[in-house]
Amino acid sequence: MSTTQRSEGMNALFDSYINSTTTLQQFVHQYDNTLAHKVEKENEADFASLNTIIPCGSQSLIERQFQSAYTHAKFAEVQTEFRSKMNCIIQNCVVEGDACIYEVMEETINNHRRCESIFKVNYNRNTNDFNCKCLLFEFRGIICRHSLVVLAQERQQCVLPKYVLQRWSKTVRRRHSYIRSSLNAKEKLPHIERFDALCERFSQIAEIACEKDQTTDLLFRQLEAFAKRHCISVQPIRQHCSASYAATNTVHNDDYSNDNLNQNIHSPVAVRRKGRPCSKRLEGVSEKPKKRKKATNVKVTTVTQNSVRITVPHHGLK
Repeated sequence: MSTTQRSEGMNALFDSYINSTTTLQQFVHQYDNTLAHKVEKENEADFASLNTIIPCGSQSLIERQFQSAYTHAKFAEVQTEFRSKMNCIIQNCVVEGDACIYEVMEETINNHRRCESIFKVNYNRNTNDFNCKCLLFEFRGIICRHSLVVLAQERQQCVLPKYVLQRWSKTVRRRHSYIRSSLNAKEKLPHIERFDALCERFSQIAEIACEKDQTTDLLFRQLEAFAKRHCISVQPIRQHCSASYAATNTVHNDDYSNDNLNQNIHSPVAVRRKGRPCSKRLEGVSEKPKKRKKATNVKVTTVTQNSVRITVPHHGLK
């Protein structure tokens, strides 16, 4: 097993557990020990996130919002952006109705030299939506320091729920804990046994319910009623509307076919193949085949008084 970098994936996972002299039999046992250690670290991190609090570094209510929602590891990254907010200054603001375009200047030090960078932040005062040119939120799921400066300028006390991602929440339940692995195969944990039994039963019911629209809609309604009765927060299930979709799709297909009855169908346009186009280029001297002149074998015969001597064939021109 190999990775692109030394600190990624497998090397970091099996650090201090295996080395180049580990045999295959030892690797199997060390693999279980590695998983057990990783699960233990995750449980400790979950316990710390639910029972302890990292103090806020400012009096911002937005920071307190992330403090109550995110895990310790992710909230530490958010605090880094709050600390870096002091290096950002708003230079210009263009207001067009509810839309505002802020120019935020960030001061950084690179190779002991002071550098300035300008980032544009778009903010909508009506919907409280914002986005920054640095695209930190789109790339890492964390609000950037430039957006935090704009929110402070607009005197916002909280952000929209869509900017507080559930993937970093301390209350999220990890679904991989229900998957049977070599680590918990011997223990036969009760919740894994129940999970496997429910998945098998749901699979059998789904194979029968998907045959008709009525049974599918009925199953959806019963699942939603069960979740509501037991106060289970689940994502809303989109209503099954295959019949209406099929009817709508049929209408669009009919319109499409009628529109194309009066059109001529032509052959597709030829696409040039990849690579260098075929052409006759000039050949170099080393590429040209060398033409050798044809040589003839001439036998030189010398006659003496007592004998005849024949010399070796001589290669030369005729």
